[in-house]
Amino acid sequence: YLYFSFFTIPVFFASPCNNYKFRVILEEMKKALYLFFVYIVVFVLMTLTAAYIHMQEIQLSQLVAGTKLSFFNPSLFLKGLITYFPFCGALSLLPFCFYIVRHKFKVLEYIFTYIIICLVVFFVLFPLGILAKENYKSKTVLSNTNPLTLSSGYFRVSPDYIDYYISTNPDNSSEILHIGKFGTENSLSQIKIITQNLNLSNVDSLEEEFSDPIIQEVFESKSLFKNIKGGLYFLEEKMIAAFHNGFWHFVAFMSLGLALSSVIGLRRIAKWRLLNILNMALIFFVILFLNMVLYSQRFYETVSFLEPAKKWFPIVINLVIGVVFIIVGILNATLKLDPNRESD
Repeated sequence: YLYFSFFTIPVFFASPCNNYKFRVILEEMKKALYLFFVYIVVFVLMTLTAAYIHMQEIQLSQLVAGTKLSFFNPSLFLKGLITYFPFCGALSLLPFCFYIVRHKFKVLEYIFTYIIICLVVFFVLFPLGILAKENYKSKTVLSNTNPLTLSSGYFRVSPDYIDYYISTNPDNSSEILHIGKFGTENSLSQIKIITQNLNLSNVDSLEEEFSDPIIQEVFESKSLFKNIKGGLYFLEEKMIAAFHNGFWHFVAFMSLGLALSSVIGLRRIAKWRLLNILNMALIFFVILFLNMVLYSQRFYETVSFLEPAKKWFPIVINLVIGVVFIIVGILNATLKLDPNRESD
């Protein structure tokens, strides 16, 4: 043993051929480890950005005309982190794939790193996200007596009335000039002064409803972005239900993770790297949209003959997508010259 240790190993490293092989293996390991660092950086930046946007979104929903929006709220930022870090973990796979397409990586330099990252994202981050969100909700005590006073000196319009906020009382209630609109059941003769007290009863509801009608009128969005956000929340509800139904239900739902991860198989589908990046991004979001449709009850009401298969049909579709893209990736890696490595 001592002879082997002190004589054989030095001879191995002294050999020019073996020394070259060792350097090649070491270089490939360094590249694989560096990819972990790349993913972590993308994941952290994306999570922090999503948490900050979420924080400002909630603050905007609480905003009252005449007051200022604070730059940073620690509790709301923490809530954003807990809410979005699993989704950001999955979404970070896309720029990570872009990085692999952009740089000269051999398959063995990134494939094991990519598989490990995908397994951690879908079977560690997502369960942790579910548990963290539920634990955060159980420990957060929401006060029903926190008064929210709408500032005086502003007109606020509702479908039936025009309200002018005259003043604020010591008990935080508001004196309001209440005027009925033309063309409604309420006539202009119904002009009266009322006292109203608005309380914050649920912080979570503020994500959907604005506290001040003036702010709602300016910032409320009926855009495609809001619909996409609603679809992602819908998929999250399905995932949480699968998680609580048992391990294998969760594994079955995470066929979605296999489909999303398999977009790496399109890395060399075209000769141009930019086209590959566009294809991967498009397919990634098409898979998400497809699952929003396949898990919705409206789809099976429209395509009624698939109603008996609604529990397993999305899972089969995700598995088929995943297997097809993996096979495409294997064929491209074995039969096709990588145009990004022609100079090697």
